[in-house]
Amino acid sequence: MEIFDQPNKPLSESFEDSAFATNSATRLPRRRKLWDIDKGYHCSIIGTCLSVATLCKLLTKAGMQFESGATDYEMHGFFVRAMSSKNPADKRLARLVNKALDKTHAKSIASYHNEITSEGLLHHWEQAISSGDIPGPYWAMLSHPVMCEPLATRVHGEVHMLSHISGAANHADIKRLRTLETESAKLRKRVKLAEYKFRQRLMGRDEKIATMGKCLAAERAAYKKLQQQAATTVPGRSQKFTRLQMSLADEQRKVRRVSAVTDRQQVELRRLRKDCDILAQQIEQRDGECQALELQLLATLDALENGTSSRTTESKINLSGSRVLYLGGRKNMYPFFKNIISRCNGEFIPHDGGVENGTRQLHGALSKADIVLCPVDCVSHGACLKAKKICSDCGKRFVPLRSSGMSSLIRGLEHATSTTITTSKPI
Repeated sequence: MEIFDQPNKPLSESFEDSAFATNSATRLPRRRKLWDIDKGYHCSIIGTCLSVATLCKLLTKAGMQFESGATDYEMHGFFVRAMSSKNPADKRLARLVNKALDKTHAKSIASYHNEITSEGLLHHWEQAISSGDIPGPYWAMLSHPVMCEPLATRVHGEVHMLSHISGAANHADIKRLRTLETESAKLRKRVKLAEYKFRQRLMGRDEKIATMGKCLAAERAAYKKLQQQAATTVPGRSQKFTRLQMSLADEQRKVRRVSAVTDRQQVELRRLRKDCDILAQQIEQRDGECQALELQLLATLDALENGTSSRTTESKINLSGSRVLYLGGRKNMYPFFKNIISRCNGEFIPHDGGVENGTRQLHGALSKADIVLCPVDCVSHGACLKAKKICSDCGKRFVPLRSSGMSSLIRGLEHATSTTITTSKPI
């Protein structure tokens, strides 16, 4: 391999002894052609820097043709031998190959063009190895005018080892590809079977749809026929049905009106029942008063006939000298009330509830009284509440009366003598 400069010197000395070491401004010689490079590198250059498809195109362009059935390896060997052949046809093919290499890897050649040292070329090559870009930099390195033998040997060795590594990887890829092809064949078979089953089910579904469509058409025809028969045979039934619907609507409106009237009557009935209950209580009260008055009247008549004093109902009541304040009521009844309370051994203290007597007199009367009777139907509301509060504070008996009549007075006295508890409900 004497084509490269100083084959036996290290990289650092290879360029120093060259013709370009004395003058850095001297113009570099032309790049090496493929036939200028030792033929030992042709195999790696053809196999690394050009694809099989490119070789086929170059072969056709050179007017050559391979026998049918030739392998890629045979084509590769033919090109390697032709690059160093003296045959004019092979030389023409070598020029086409060199031109194709320069055109295909023009970018890499341009990036290496300004390098004038082996160290610079080595630096570029290491970057190419790191990036995985091998074909272009490999041709740019071997065809560079300052390429030396040690660097060429190193670059060629690295490309050679990369081809081994690539071959091992390709072998694994081929094995994996065959496995995938086997699995793909199985999957295609399963897909075909699934497609066949799907078509069968689809055909069955289409048949069912067609059958159901026929049944539906028959049902529609029968329904239409029944409609026509109904329209021709019973034309009066629809009118009768319409009249019945109208009658039903009228009856429903009547029912709603009657229901509303019934609701109002029920409300009125509840109100009347409540009024009846109130009237019954009042009648019961009046009956009690009448009974008390009858007893009092009978006792008075008996006393007049016998010439004795009358002591019937009030004789049962003993006030034991208690002073009874009668708050409100009618003044024309005061003498009768005084007579009854006197017969019951009590003292009568009248007060009109603030009509003529003042508030001070009410306080004075309340302070003297032991029992306070207050008819709620004939008294000042304020005076009644004030008397009730004072009695509650002083612990005196306060008895509200339903009316200002004599029977209410007697019942109030009976209640006052039977208990010491002040009541809030009228007696």
